[in-house]
Amino acid sequence: MPQPYPGQQWKHGWIPLTPGAIRSKNHGRKPGPKSKLGRRLSRLSSSSRDRDSGGSPSQQMDAAIRNRAAQRRARDSASNRRQAEAEHKTTTPLALRPGDVFELNGVEVTVLSRPERVPDKPGAGRFWARRADTGREGWVTLPRSNPAQVTRRENLRPVTPPKRRASQPTPRQTAPSTRPPRTDRPRKLEVPGTEEDRQNAALSPAAFRRKARRLGTTELRTGSGTTDGVRWERIRSNTVTSGDQSRYEVTVNGERITIRDTGQSPAEVVAQAKREAAQRQRRRAEQNRLQEYNYRTTVREILRTGG
Repeated sequence: MPQPYPGQQWKHGWIPLTPGAIRSKNHGRKPGPKSKLGRRLSRLSSSSRDRDSGGSPSQQMDAAIRNRAAQRRARDSASNRRQAEAEHKTTTPLALRPGDVFELNGVEVTVLSRPERVPDKPGAGRFWARRADTGREGWVTLPRSNPAQVTRRENLRPVTPPKRRASQPTPRQTAPSTRPPRTDRPRKLEVPGTEEDRQNAALSPAAFRRKARRLGTTELRTGSGTTDGVRWERIRSNTVTSGDQSRYEVTVNGERITIRDTGQSPAEVVAQAKREAAQRQRRRAEQNRLQEYNYRTTVREILRTGG
C-alpha cells in the first residue's frame, strides 16, 4: 500500500494491521502487553505464526514450484517409459528371440529359434517359427523394412531347426526311395503359375514397387491355376497405406470371391471359397423368399381393402 508521506508507515485515523504499523503508531516503541496496541500486537503475532507455520510466502512459493516440477518430471518419465515400451514392441528381425509372439498376415507366429542372417539380403533374418492357428512349424524370413510387432513374450527354450539340404544333390538323394514322405517337417508352399508369376512372388518389396510403377499398377499376379474345377489367381499388392499384401481371387459359379492369403494351400483356399459361395447363395435365396412374401402380402392387402 503506497504511503502518502515519505518515511511514514502510519497516519492518524489509520487502523494498524501489521506489527510494524503498530510500532510506528507507538512512536517506534513496542507497546506494553496490557495496552490496547499490545493486545492487538499479540493477536497479530499469533495469527502470523499460524499462517506462517508452513514457512514464509517465498518458501511456500518455492515449495509449490518444486512440487510442480516434480510432477512434470514424473509425467515426462511416464511418457518416456510408454514411448520406450512402444519402441520395444517394434523390433528388427535380428533382434527377435525365442518366445516372442507377433502377428504376421493376420496370424500369430511364435519364434522358436534365434534369428539367422540371410547372406543375400542385408538386414534380413530368418528363424524357425510356429503358427498359432495350425501348429505348423517352418522357416520365416523378415526383411529389415518389415519389423515384427511383438505382442507378448513367452519363456521358451530355443529349438534347433532342421538343417537345410545341400544345393547339389548326391546320387543317393537322386535315387528313388521307397520310404513314405515325411509329414513332421513342413515344406515351403509352392504356388503354381507361370515363370513371370514366380518372379513376381520372389521380388523384394522395393523391387515389386518399382516394377508395378513401371507397369502403371499396384498389383501383380504371383500364381494361378485350377483346383477341383475352380479357377483361382494369387494377387500381390504393395501400396503406401496397406503395405505388402497378398490375396486369392477365386471364381466359383461365375462369382468372384476374394480371400486373404495367410499361407494356406490352393486346395484350402478353394474349399473356403466354395463355402463362402454357398453361404452367399443361401442368403440370396432367403432374400428372394422374403421379397416374394412381402409382395404376396401386399397384393392380398390391396385385394382385401379394395384400394
